[in-house]
Amino acid sequence: MVLVIGQTLAKFVERVINVGKFSYICRGCGQSLREGEHVVMRHVRSGSVLGEVVGNYDGYGSVGIEAELVNGFRSESGVNSDDELELSCGHLHDSVDNLGRMRVFNHPVNGKVDVDFFEHRELLRAAYLIKHGNTPDARTFTRSTEFMCAADDAFELLPHATTAASGVVAWHTTCLAGGQPGIEPSERARDQGVGAARPEFVE
Repeated sequence: MVLVIGQTLAKFVERVINVGKFSYICRGCGQSLREGEHVVMRHVRSGSVLGEVVGNYDGYGSVGIEAELVNGFRSESGVNSDDELELSCGHLHDSVDNLGRMRVFNHPVNGKVDVDFFEHRELLRAAYLIKHGNTPDARTFTRSTEFMCAADDAFELLPHATTAASGVVAWHTTCLAGGQPGIEPSERARDQGVGAARPEFVE
């Protein structure tokens, strides 16, 4: 009984200590970056490199004292600020965090576009109103459960968007082995990078 309580308490303390921590998946080895491991990270937006840092990962998306510097990686201001990095990672159509929820829609005017669940509904609603007239009855129907269920079923049949061009490119320096990081963003690590730094990734 005492052992179980002790283990539960230890897990709780570990969670409290790690609140707010997050990590990325290394493009080389497929493992998360852990605090203290030597890494290279690039901020990319729509395929363009906006910033790059090299150093020991801090467990919060940056390295060393970068977050404390003016215009540093995950600082309070500048193109590589915390807000700008979060915008690139999760709030643009080509953000890496959106990969699972974005689908490719063949727009009659714009061609293939990446859309989320709600944008797809709005596109179908607009198309229906153009075809059937923007009448009160047509508008009411596009707000009905029947219409929304049909739109949602159609969304599920669309192909997944498979490319991301905005986010953070992350590598362990040893995995990069003197090469270039590239511009393909890394996904966030589900394990938040929790755990001790591994010797093979420490410099």
